[in-house]
Amino acid sequence: MNTTKIPVIPRRNQTVEMNGEEYTLREGELTELPKWLAAILDVECVPIKSSDIKTILMKERTPKLAELPANFYDRMEFSIDREAQKAFLQLLDVRIEKIAKLSCQFVDTELPHEEQVLYNKMKELVQEWKKDITARVLHE
Repeated sequence: MNTTKIPVIPRRNQTVEMNGEEYTLREGELTELPKWLAAILDVECVPIKSSDIKTILMKERTPKLAELPANFYDRMEFSIDREAQKAFLQLLDVRIEKIAKLSCQFVDTELPHEEQVLYNKMKELVQEWKKDITARVLHE
């Protein structure tokens, strides 16, 4: 079960017991819950703001991948703000390009899970292609 925690604001007071854990929620009080639990309770998930994404985009101007806030992709799922979604797509393009470059350098790096999956697939594809093309061209 996914234990990723996301920030939420409960819409009412409630106490919930799930899987042997008790969660006491106070209306309007920011707290963190496992994503799976937030999806079934009467809470408002706190998405990443467009201003936060734009700040990350500014940091992405350097060659190095900027650090993302904890559970960035999970929190983006709850964003309905068009400006935030537009900034997210821009950020995604920048990060994909940087991850592609990293995958060609065969450098291990720490990435959010979603990006690590992409990196591993790209790295594997590049390694396989390089092996095939060098074997063909160099007659190995």
